[in-house]
Amino acid sequence: MLKFPLLCFFVQTRSLLSVFEEDAGMLTEYTNQLLQSMQRVFGAQSEMGLATEQLSQRLLEYEKKASRSFSLNSLHSELANQMADSMVFPLIQFREKDLTEISTLKEIFGIATDEHEAAMVKYSRLPKKKENEKLKADLVKEVAYTRRKQHQASLQYYCALNALQYRKRVAMLEPMLGYTQAQISFFKKGIELVSKKMDTFLSSVSNMMQNIQTQLDSEAEAMRMSQKELLSADDAIYMPDKDSEPVNRTLIQKDLLFFLADSLLQQVFAVRFLGSMAVRCGNNREVIYEAMRQVLAARAIHNIFRTTESHLMITSSSLRLIDPQTQVTRISFQLEEVCQFAAHQENGRLMGFVVEGIDWSDGNGEGEPSFSAFVFESNTEGEKICYTINLAKDITEAKKDPEALAELMKNMPLTNDGKFLLLEPETGDTDDGAGPEDLESEA
Repeated sequence: MLKFPLLCFFVQTRSLLSVFEEDAGMLTEYTNQLLQSMQRVFGAQSEMGLATEQLSQRLLEYEKKASRSFSLNSLHSELANQMADSMVFPLIQFREKDLTEISTLKEIFGIATDEHEAAMVKYSRLPKKKENEKLKADLVKEVAYTRRKQHQASLQYYCALNALQYRKRVAMLEPMLGYTQAQISFFKKGIELVSKKMDTFLSSVSNMMQNIQTQLDSEAEAMRMSQKELLSADDAIYMPDKDSEPVNRTLIQKDLLFFLADSLLQQVFAVRFLGSMAVRCGNNREVIYEAMRQVLAARAIHNIFRTTESHLMITSSSLRLIDPQTQVTRISFQLEEVCQFAAHQENGRLMGFVVEGIDWSDGNGEGEPSFSAFVFESNTEGEKICYTINLAKDITEAKKDPEALAELMKNMPLTNDGKFLLLEPETGDTDDGAGPEDLESEA
């Protein structure tokens, strides 16, 4: 600890002063470096929050995943704010207040010391003659004034240096404590978010992906074997003028089914989405009829009669609602999620289907089945759409058995070139010639 000098500097005091000043300089340099590191951590965490927010925007079409991502985004943003308040700000305050004060007081002390030394030099050069008594008295007053000024400056400077020795201990611990507490809070809330409920959801998605991959591997192996069988045929079948037995086209078509199964069915219908609502179950057509009634009633009450045309694409794996102008998929469902479908009993242009999902809001960690009905108006009979969905499900089921798939395809009409003709094109055949946007529903 620096002792306060009364009127002059002692050798011990000067030695301690140099040690304390050197320590203050090293502390200032270290604080600047530590602050740069902490600001870098804060910047990275802020960028993490922004990146997570951008990811959330990309996942908006997947409602449940997006909600989880939004929650994670809020956690990252909260962590960045806590770092700014409890880690970066205390260190900036220490640098701007304590270290800047030391630097200012050192400068004041140096000026006072220079003034005192200048007064002492003038006093030591004073002649010893009697007629210089008045000048001597003035110099004595100047020396006393500068000495008092230096003494006061040294008292303030030494007090600040002594206080810094204690303050620096807290100043170095406070930001690290704030950083640690912010991280602990982040992980605690993260554990609450990623609870058993989320674990179950992720496990379900992981199992689904593994099942899909297994199915794809199986189909790829079947296609490879079929290709090998076709390529091993006798070269004689390729001769243009050779008389030979008719080619067994049924066998060829059967083999080709393995290549065409995911892309064989791809039918597009021009439809207008009327609305959707939650229903109590997915194994009863009555819920679809009730959904149609309520959706149409709601549109009539609110005077909503104009709708936007979309394209409903049905394949052997999914149903997709596509914007006809941009070709962007507005919403999509896996075929196995569609558990019921039906056309209106009186208005043949109306149809709807029920999609099964999982409701995670009950908090029991397992999730409960949820069902939603979607109602559409088409340009042709709704039964045609229902037939196509049913055909897609039949193809999906028959793909498990090559013989059953071949038998199913036998009953489908063929074009003159021998290719399968599933259904006639349906989009763009609006009866009244209206454009794809803002069509008036007849429902």
